[in-house]
Amino acid sequence: GNTSKRGNYVGRWSTQFIPSCARCSSNLVMRALNNDSIIDVGTCEQCCDWSYTDRKGWEKAWPVTSDTYPSEPLDETLMQELGIKWPENRKVPFESYIKPMEQTFSWLIEGVKVALLALAIRTWNKGQTTAYLNSFAVST
Repeated sequence: GNTSKRGNYVGRWSTQFIPSCARCSSNLVMRALNNDSIIDVGTCEQCCDWSYTDRKGWEKAWPVTSDTYPSEPLDETLMQELGIKWPENRKVPFESYIKPMEQTFSWLIEGVKVALLALAIRTWNKGQTTAYLNSFAVST
């Protein structure tokens, strides 16, 4: 499944890009030990160093490269009539990257409602719906 390698978060990481590279990981340990040999690397170009708010970091992690992700948006009027809203950072069409997000129950419920609506009104096919749900770490 999808993991951000950090509890309660969902994301996908490429094998070339990990949440914390060896240098940043070493700095984290040194900070924890209050060691003075910390190397200030500024903004690391190799990893996101566990930061999900730094766009430059997390966008390296989960680029939208699959044709299975849905690209067709849903009818906003119908969504409003049904009381369904897009979950934060999961509005379709996605930008170039899908942001790792903290999994909350309400966020997951919103995502499932959107997916069920899209499938019910045949805006997305089964593969697209599955890909969308996978962005929440919901397996089908």
